[in-house]
Amino acid sequence: MFDNRWIDTLSKSHPLVNSTVLYGAGLILLAMAYETVLAAPLTVAGIALLSWLGWTLFEYLAHRYGFHYEPKTRFGQEIHRIMHGHHHDFPNDHERLMMPLGVSLPVLAVILWAATAAFGAGYGLLVAGFIAIFFMNYDLIHFLTHKTSSPLPMGLKRRHMVHHFRDHDVNYGVSTVLWDRVFGTRRG
Repeated sequence: MFDNRWIDTLSKSHPLVNSTVLYGAGLILLAMAYETVLAAPLTVAGIALLSWLGWTLFEYLAHRYGFHYEPKTRFGQEIHRIMHGHHHDFPNDHERLMMPLGVSLPVLAVILWAATAAFGAGYGLLVAGFIAIFFMNYDLIHFLTHKTSSPLPMGLKRRHMVHHFRDHDVNYGVSTVLWDRVFGTRRG
């Protein structure tokens, strides 16, 4: 994908490495939240649900309006090719089915900053911890939708393959169909 070997290596990811880092970060953030704020179990469950809704909405909007934006400039087109175009051109490039840590860790850092700014240290850590876990779930689900033998429900895989091979303007949700239903972009 890149002429520079170092940059090309950084653009790849491995499910075991990504899972260890992002699930690990999520658990560390949740442990830090537990040390900072003792919330009732129903409060924690509510925060988990709202974090999941927030993450999956972000996932849908980023895929629909960010990854599928068609830039007019040559520079923008190159950025798009790197961010998502390569994936649609080579959907079976198994080294690039997950977000590289060079992208996902800064995204998680921004989420952590925003969550602690919005909700304070304790609840912000809780939100960011849950989002780190949901982010990794999304990445793993995406990876597994592209594997021939996969433990995922066939509906998730089928919808994502419709997105890749029939109509790239539908089925933007990867880890859930919820927002495709809400916004009328669900097919198959």
